[in-house]
Amino acid sequence: MDPDEIAKEKGFSFLKDMIKNGMDLIGFRIKEAVKGRDISSIEEKVRVAKEVLPSIRVIPDLIRRKEEIKRLSEAIKVNEDILWLELKKLKINESEENLKRKIAESIEFKNGKLKLEEETIAFMLKNPESVEEFRNILKPENFDGEYHSLIVEKIFSLCEKDEEISEFKVLDLIEDEEAKKHFTSIIWNVNVESINDKELFSSWKREILKKEFESLKKEIENRISNSEEIPVDVYKKFQEVVKHLKKGGC
Repeated sequence: MDPDEIAKEKGFSFLKDMIKNGMDLIGFRIKEAVKGRDISSIEEKVRVAKEVLPSIRVIPDLIRRKEEIKRLSEAIKVNEDILWLELKKLKINESEENLKRKIAESIEFKNGKLKLEEETIAFMLKNPESVEEFRNILKPENFDGEYHSLIVEKIFSLCEKDEEISEFKVLDLIEDEEAKKHFTSIIWNVNVESINDKELFSSWKREILKKEFESLKKEIENRISNSEEIPVDVYKKFQEVVKHLKKGGC
């Protein structure tokens, strides 16, 4: 049960009080996992271990991790060495899953985010009046594709100086030869006529929300791992972002 699940099931105030009053989350997870189960059964011991071990695995401090393994061992009457072996398996499985996820993210980036970035660059050059609007919601660092951040920075700088925005002006500002080639490739290969500006803005809003979601989630998980209180505004913001993402990010 992760922090979000605890908050959903028991309420955010319960989670907040738990952390504030020093009630440990691992103890809570063990208690919830063994509740109503016959832990003399091997099958139930395995189920409890599978529910609790992922939470122990993310504890950064080795001494504390050892203490939690010992506590789980005592709760379900399973040798600590066996639990450590299971914990190691989790790490191996997670490494494999991370590799698969990174490959999937790479494919998704090439087919999704990369395409979005190139279309945005081409659209701004074709429609200079749109640059100011893009500047209001984006920063060059929002662009992850190779040279894209540099290209957008040059486009935004022309807008900021109230200078003419054109392909030739931007090209003159780019010094790196490889970046020039990439910029020219975008101009030649992206079909601007097929781009819907509303869809562009909507896609960027979703991307920004996704980044914000990951950032807030990481902050909450780190605070919980360190037994720190989660500020109400942080958790409320997290819930708002989740709500918007479920609606499609609009």
